[in-house]
Amino acid sequence: MDCKVSVIIPTYNYEKYIDKCVSSVVEQTLRDIEIILVDDGSTDDTPKICDKWTEKDSRIKVIHKKNGGAASARNAGIAVASGKYVCFFDSDDTISDNMLESLWKKLNETGADICTCLSSLNGETLGSYKEETKEFNVINLGAAIPELMNENLVPYSPCNSMYRLDIIKKYNILFADYSKVFSEDALFNLMYFCVTQKRAYINEPMYHIFRHENSLMTSSIPGDYIVRHTNLMIELEEFIKKNNLKIKTGTETACMYWDWVRIACARSKGNTEIVEADFKNASTKKYFKRKIFSFAFGFAAFKYRKYYPMSIGGFVNLKRTAIHLYFKKFNQAIKEYFL
Repeated sequence: MDCKVSVIIPTYNYEKYIDKCVSSVVEQTLRDIEIILVDDGSTDDTPKICDKWTEKDSRIKVIHKKNGGAASARNAGIAVASGKYVCFFDSDDTISDNMLESLWKKLNETGADICTCLSSLNGETLGSYKEETKEFNVINLGAAIPELMNENLVPYSPCNSMYRLDIIKKYNILFADYSKVFSEDALFNLMYFCVTQKRAYINEPMYHIFRHENSLMTSSIPGDYIVRHTNLMIELEEFIKKNNLKIKTGTETACMYWDWVRIACARSKGNTEIVEADFKNASTKKYFKRKIFSFAFGFAAFKYRKYYPMSIGGFVNLKRTAIHLYFKKFNQAIKEYFL
């Protein structure tokens, strides 16, 4: 039977936290919901705990699957979800008792395609929103995404948002494998934003993140950020092409990609060997070559200078670095520009 909201909660070996998470969803003031617990091949007592919840509340269903990661678990939940709207929560977090009702009401009042509230981390509110609603058509990918992200309008995580399930299924918007794509959450939201226009925001922290020793947020940083940023852009542009969306992916996209490469290098914490190996792997991809060529020999660097004013010397260094990258002189590029 269809319901107002489907709540998808993937979980893996979180026997210490899953009860508190599910309790916060069961106690919601919005009652017409379904709760889909996706046990991603847990080896502790998480599967038993999930099954016990089905005995306590008829709105809860459990999927047991082989371990495949949070993305595949969320996708399994999407496949069986029946609500008009859908939310995705992490199984070690909790939500305020009025979160679902607040987001659901806001969506119906505004006609928005997504509603996002604030989050808190260990009790501290994260960020704020300037507007209650925002209409934004993505026409130029490279220009739109930085603007939306700079204004904090694209959530990096899906956990503090409510989405229209029909849009997700119409465009087959799924979560990508984190081992291949940097931030499968950001990619999911960017694809969703490419096919929607109106967003709603609530300036109240109703999603509560709990950081602990097993959290993904506290895990070590891998040395393949450039490759996975590249894969993210490839997936996003392929999504645009597959759905025949009238969104430009030209020079501005190269500027955005260059920015993400800089960020990826910064995350290496100065480890030149890791960054050089990452560049070598990324350079095997046609996408990398095409975007770097645009910086080295095309107009992307000129456009980039408009976004980020710099001296003539800085501009020359930018172009020289792009040429180094194009001709695979990675060590020179890293020393002169990235680290």
